[in-house]
Amino acid sequence: MNRILFMLALVFFTATAFTSLTKTTDTQTDPTVFKLMQVTSLWDLLKDGYEPDRDRDGTWLTEGMRSKYALAKKYAALTMLETAFGKKVFLSGPHNGEMDYLSDTEFGHYNPDFIADFRWAWETAIQNPAFKEVLKKVYYEDFQGMATTYFDAYHFINQNPQFLKGLQDKYESSLNSGGGVYIRRFTDDFANLQTYYNSSEASTAPAFWLRRSLDGTALQLLELQVMMMQTFELDFTAIVSEEEKEAYEALIQKTLPTLNPAIPNQDYPDVTNDDVRTNTGDLGTLIDDRDDQMYHWVELKDGKKWMAQNLNYSFAGSTDEDCSFCQTYGRLYTWELAQKACPSGWRLPTETDWDNLIEAYGDKYKAYDALAEDGPSGFSALLGGQRDVNGNFDQRGSEGYYWGSSANNDNKTWEYTFFSYDGAKINKYEANKENAYSCRCLWE
Repeated sequence: MNRILFMLALVFFTATAFTSLTKTTDTQTDPTVFKLMQVTSLWDLLKDGYEPDRDRDGTWLTEGMRSKYALAKKYAALTMLETAFGKKVFLSGPHNGEMDYLSDTEFGHYNPDFIADFRWAWETAIQNPAFKEVLKKVYYEDFQGMATTYFDAYHFINQNPQFLKGLQDKYESSLNSGGGVYIRRFTDDFANLQTYYNSSEASTAPAFWLRRSLDGTALQLLELQVMMMQTFELDFTAIVSEEEKEAYEALIQKTLPTLNPAIPNQDYPDVTNDDVRTNTGDLGTLIDDRDDQMYHWVELKDGKKWMAQNLNYSFAGSTDEDCSFCQTYGRLYTWELAQKACPSGWRLPTETDWDNLIEAYGDKYKAYDALAEDGPSGFSALLGGQRDVNGNFDQRGSEGYYWGSSANNDNKTWEYTFFSYDGAKINKYEANKENAYSCRCLWE
C-alpha cells in the first residue's frame, strides 16, 4: 500500500504483536493482530526468501514499500487495516480492496480520520517499553533511510509555491487526459541528492507528497512521520538547513522554465510518427499508425529519442495473440521480425546505439539504475523475459532482453540483458536469432 502509511502501519502492528506475545498488555488480541504477530515473528525469514515479481507485487525491487507490502499483505492488507480501524483508508481513488498501482486517471485520497486514529493508536502504544524496543529494531534495520528520504522530499516539493502549483497543474492535467502521469522530469534531480537510500525510491518520493498536497493530508502525515523519527533518532530536529534549502531551490530554478502552469500539457504532446521531428521537448508520445497504439518516448543522456515502453505491435510470428502479459511488457520478437517491427520513422537500435547509451550513464551498473523501471531517466526498461528457440517462456520479472540490429553472423547477433539481481546491471551477449526478445525503438 502507500509508502508512508504502510511503513507506519507495519511498524505499529509489529510492536503490537510483540506486546501481545510477551503479555505486557491486557488488551485483547483480535484475529487481525494475531495474523500480524505471525508475520512479525517471520519477518527476517520472509525478507531472506523474498523474490520480487512485477506482475504480482507491482515492483521488481527487493527494497521499497511495494516489496515490503508484498511480504506483509497476507497479514496487513488494505482490507485488514480497514477492519482493524473500523474505517476506510482511502476516501476515493482506485484502491478498492487492493492497491491498484496501474491507474492512469486517478489516485488514492487518504481518509484524514484514519490518519488521526492511527496517530492516537501510535501515541498510546509507544508508551510501552517493550513495544518501543521492537519498533527501534525494525526502524533502524528497514525504515530509517526511507524515512529520511521522505522527510527531505516533503521539503523539496514545498520549497517554492510556484513549483508546487506547477506540479499540481501538470499532474491533474495528466490524470484528466488519461495518458498516464509523467512528472519525474521535474523532480528527478532530487534523487541525485539522496546518497543514503535507494535511488528508485528517492525518485518517487516527491510524487507521493505531491499527491498528498492534492488530497489535503500532507501536513497530517508529515507530523506523524516526524513523531516516529524523533522517537528513535534523538538528534533529529526536523529542521531543514539553509544549505539544503539552497540546494532544493537551485534544482527548482533549473526546472521552472520547463514547468509552465499556463500550458498544462506542453511537454507531453500527442504526435504522429512524422510529427516527432517538430517536437523540441525531451518527453512526448507517438501514435503507431498501424494499430493506433500510443507510446511514450524520452530523450536520454545520449541525446537520442528512445521509446519509453516496450513495443507491442502484433503481427505473424510475434508473441502469441492471446498474450496476457503484453499490455505490461510488450511483445517478444525474433531478431528477423524485430528488424521490421518499429513504427514508421523509428528503428531498432544498433550495437553502437546501445553501447553509447550505457556509456552515457557511466557503466553497466549505473546505467541499469538509471534506465530500469522507476529509474530516474524515464526509460523504464521492463523485465519481460524471453521465449527461447524451443518456445519456452522464462525469466519474466527478473531479466529483460532487448535486441540490437547489428548481426555478428548468420545465426548470432547482439542483445542487451537487464539483470535485476547479482548487482543489478546491463550485460551484452551474443544471442540466437531465433530467440524472441523485447524491442525498444529509436527515432531515426
